[in-house]
Amino acid sequence: MIIHLLSALILVIYGHSTQESKVTGEQLYIKYCLQCHQQDGNGVRNMFPPLAGNPKVNGPASDIIKIVLSGLQGPVEVNGRDYDQSMPAQDYLDDDQIASILTYVRKSWGNKAPAVKAEEVKKIRALKPKSDMSQDFPDKELVNTH
Repeated sequence: MIIHLLSALILVIYGHSTQESKVTGEQLYIKYCLQCHQQDGNGVRNMFPPLAGNPKVNGPASDIIKIVLSGLQGPVEVNGRDYDQSMPAQDYLDDDQIASILTYVRKSWGNKAPAVKAEEVKKIRALKPKSDMSQDFPDKELVNTH
C-alpha cells in the first residue's frame, strides 16, 4: 500500500512515463484528429489524407509541426492520391499536446519516425508571425505536400 502511494507521488512530482505519454498522445489524437484521419490513420479517401505511411509524417518533424500549427490549404497529393479538404490550424493546442499527438502519429500504423519534443514545437511556433496566428509560415515549401 505504501509503495503504491509513493509510486503515485513520484509520478505526480516527476511526470509521467513514456508509455503514459503515448497514451496521452493517443487520447489527444482521438479528441482532435480522429474524425478526419480515422482510427487506423488512413484518412477518408479523396477527402482527408492518410497519416499512415505519409512521407510528411515520416519526414523531418519540422514539416509536420508547421502543418499542425498553420493548417493546410489546397490540393495535396499523398501516396499518389489527391486530397482537397482544408485542415484548420491547431495552434490552440499547447506545445506538449502537439508533441504528444505527433509522437503518437509518428509511432503508429507502421510509421517509424522519431518522437517529437515539446521544445521542437516551441521553437517552430516562435517562427510563426505573431500578428496573425492563422497566417502560414513564410516557407510554404515545407508545408506543401505536393
